[in-house]
Amino acid sequence: MIWKKRCASVLHCHQFNIVWHLIRNWIGVISVDPPGLADHLIQFTQLCGSSKVFQSLLQLIWFTVVWIIWKERTNRIFKPKVDHMHILLDKIKLLSFEWLKAENVILTFN
Repeated sequence: MIWKKRCASVLHCHQFNIVWHLIRNWIGVISVDPPGLADHLIQFTQLCGSSKVFQSLLQLIWFTVVWIIWKERTNRIFKPKVDHMHILLDKIKLLSFEWLKAENVILTFN
């Protein structure tokens, strides 16, 4: 039960709504966030109604966003350091690229 509440707070915390907005701007889509965790994942990964490859990329980005926000919320509890939302966006982009590159070694970083 605590895990579900913590996950929901990762999706709908007023402090981190900006991150989801920045992510949608980055990938070039507009949407609203559904209340449930599973609904959020499904909607996010099918935003563009595109190919399975692009949906897989969006899944990777979604999991990266959740992971970075989860870590940031934990850091804010135990450490005094707070990252700016644009720093979090850069961390999400970098980690997404690293995870993607781990699977597809031929990608180059620009």
